Amino acid sequence: MDISIRTMTKNDFIFCKELSDMLGWGYTKEDFERLFSFEPNGCFIAEKDGKKIGMVTTIVYNKLAWTGWLVVLPEYRRKGIGTSIMRHAIDHLKEKGVETIRLEAGPISSLLYEKLGFKKELDISMFNSVGRKLESKNVRNMDEKDLEKIAGFDEQYFGADRGRVILGLYKSAPELCFVFEEESKITGYMIGMKNRFGIILGPWVCREINVAEEMLKEMLNNTLGKKLYIGVPAANKNCVYLLKKYDFKESGKMFRMYLGEHKYLGNINGIYGMGTSEMG
Repeated sequence: MDISIRTMTKNDFIFCKELSDMLGWGYTKEDFERLFSFEPNGCFIAEKDGKKIGMVTTIVYNKLAWTGWLVVLPEYRRKGIGTSIMRHAIDHLKEKGVETIRLEAGPISSLLYEKLGFKKELDISMFNSVGRKLESKNVRNMDEKDLEKIAGFDEQYFGADRGRVILGLYKSAPELCFVFEEESKITGYMIGMKNRFGIILGPWVCREINVAEEMLKEMLNNTLGKKLYIGVPAANKNCVYLLKKYDFKESGKMFRMYLGEHKYLGNINGIYGMGTSEMG
């Protein structure tokens, strides 16, 4: 099918939200505005005869990038449009010097990505629960002056500097951003992101399980009665143990996949919550 692909503009945010609503993702117009602000030249819209029919987003962390929100309207699926949009995004990232492209995919969508050369890297377990009253120790609210330290700490585990994303998420909901600090050093942080259905937990990065447990209790205590959603590396057994201890229920599986060099791995054992798939 003959389509055109162009760079997203601010006028496309309503269309993006309509796609999100159609899929039941719960993202808001503000979510798209924030993601667009991170990478305004890396988000794309597909059109057919002037009609918007699909989209994809990217975000670059130097030599590492993530893609997300690859969506095509139902009546235009199975026509190769998703593949065309994704190839356009991949070409864009390679032109920017990206060496490794990552994404998260479900069992069905992973088949499309495998055809494009992506390989499965790790399994992701999805959990959900509800906030409730608990007491934590040594956890405090994040402050903007913490962000430089947090970015440096996070890079050890994520594999790249994502300070601007942490800042953007902090500004969106500072009351759901927490840090654990020992002897003036950050040893854990946790962010909650609001959507229409509840709170998405992550990034959540901790040096040790005892730090992670206190942060989880603090988040639960600050989200009373609200639905919580989180994706975690299945290989992080400490995290899976903690979630089950605090009555999180497993709700599904996804895969993290990569294209290009198998680099910028970070340390998965410190990743307790992965955040949203479009930002890594």
